[in-house]
Amino acid sequence: MKIGTLPDGHAKDLGIEAGWTLSGIGYMDITQMPYAEADKLLQERVDKLPFAIPLTFKMNNGKSKTTYAYQQPLGLTFDHQLPIKITKEEEGHAKHLGIEIGWELLAVNYINLQSMTIFEEVSAIAHREVSKIPSK
Repeated sequence: MKIGTLPDGHAKDLGIEAGWTLSGIGYMDITQMPYAEADKLLQERVDKLPFAIPLTFKMNNGKSKTTYAYQQPLGLTFDHQLPIKITKEEEGHAKHLGIEIGWELLAVNYINLQSMTIFEEVSAIAHREVSKIPSK
């Protein structure tokens, strides 16, 4: 199985590159396995992964960081203005992920928010995408 084009997603975040060849799944050598069988095994393993969405922030030191949220509530508060900056952090999943007050939300689930200029649109996207993850 050779990796073709790589859209934005978790594989790209992990550093996987187009052109690489997948040679194993779950410590099982798939190099001699028929494609359909290897593809089925891959899908079975992927389906068992927990669902999460990436949240990309500009941290207080100016560097960006992507973290993966897999449960609600996040427990984050922000002012109703752009850019979205975390103003308060209550007990919740975000605290466990290490998200801090002052961090600026740059992207949610691979949707770049930086060029958007209307707070209501950005807020709606963020809420829609976060609502896809399960509640605790």
